[in-house]
Amino acid sequence: MSTENVDRDGDVIRADGWILDNYLKNPVVLFAHKYDELPVAKALRVWVENGQLKATAKFATEKENPLAENVYQLYKNGYMNAVSVGFVPIEYEETVSGYNYLKQELLEF
Repeated sequence: MSTENVDRDGDVIRADGWILDNYLKNPVVLFAHKYDELPVAKALRVWVENGQLKATAKFATEKENPLAENVYQLYKNGYMNAVSVGFVPIEYEETVSGYNYLKQELLEF
């Protein structure tokens, strides 16, 4: 879901700074950060490993959410191959190119 590489905005998100407690109570996966729509999946497991935030997700069925099936098929067939994290910055520092996020709470991905 997230690495410590510099992103397109010049930001870095530190893997050891992820706060996951609240997210794990409602582990939603949204499409395109659409907070006003139903989730397309749920995270079954979320963890930090080797400087990366990782997750295993289960997509909703077509009956549960038709959009979820579309998103799943697009990932499965290689049309989409990345995700983005939605988070609340808790502790950060400004850098020349953007921000270095030291602590952040995951909201969704």
